[in-house]
Amino acid sequence: MTLKRTNKSSDQGIALISVLWGVLVLSLIAMTVLALARVNSHLAKNMIEQEKANAASEAALYEVIRRLSSPSEGREIKPVVGTTTVNFEGYTIEVAIEPERGKIDLNSADPLLISAALAYRGMEEDEALDMAAHIAELRENSPEKVFRVVSDLLQKADIPENIYHCAAPFFTVYTGVIGVDHLAATEEIKELLQWADKKRWGGRNWMEISGTSSGGLVSEATNSVVQNSISHSGRVYTLIARVKSQKGGFLQKRAIVRLTGNRKEPFWVYAWRAEFSRESECSQK
Repeated sequence: MTLKRTNKSSDQGIALISVLWGVLVLSLIAMTVLALARVNSHLAKNMIEQEKANAASEAALYEVIRRLSSPSEGREIKPVVGTTTVNFEGYTIEVAIEPERGKIDLNSADPLLISAALAYRGMEEDEALDMAAHIAELRENSPEKVFRVVSDLLQKADIPENIYHCAAPFFTVYTGVIGVDHLAATEEIKELLQWADKKRWGGRNWMEISGTSSGGLVSEATNSVVQNSISHSGRVYTLIARVKSQKGGFLQKRAIVRLTGNRKEPFWVYAWRAEFSRESECSQK
């Protein structure tokens, strides 16, 4: 009798341990499922928020294009660097307006401007002058426009990537002018021009500002336009919409557009892309 009781107690103990293990395994599975559900819910929420921010930045770009294209509202916006705000679905979006005339055109600019921009962003001075001469040679030997987009510098001029990413904001391919319109330039480009003037880059006095876009390295061709009622028709702008992101930093959407003045086709899009704005790692000399 004692032996039977012992075996029975042992069987009951094993059964209890098995049940406890089963409960533990089921609990772990349940906790894992709940954790995954929370993660998926968080990811879905982030994706929805990201899409809302993306839609808000898109709407802001279209709204600024509408304002610039409007005969009445367009007069209130001068063709110089500036910012405007757009409110959309609870978002306040800041949109930067950068006229392309304030940048260095790779297809037409004086090679000294190109070399100065490259040197300012870290390229050795002799190398920068050689690179600008190479770009000028490419232009002379081509019956067509050499640079269709600024990123063509990477393939056609074989410029180092680190220099390209830092110098790219100085360049454009849409104006067809020799110099830079000082009134339409960003603060970064103005700092570049001051640096080149201080160094007398190329033996030139950079800040002898011409009143037209055809003379000198730097002009104030926009000045006469600013003083009068203006139309933005035919002008090319970079528009940058910035929306604060949950990850820190900003969701940034950049568009390059030409305003046509045509009601049926009020603008042409040269570029339209999203990018995540981070602190710049570029340095200058």
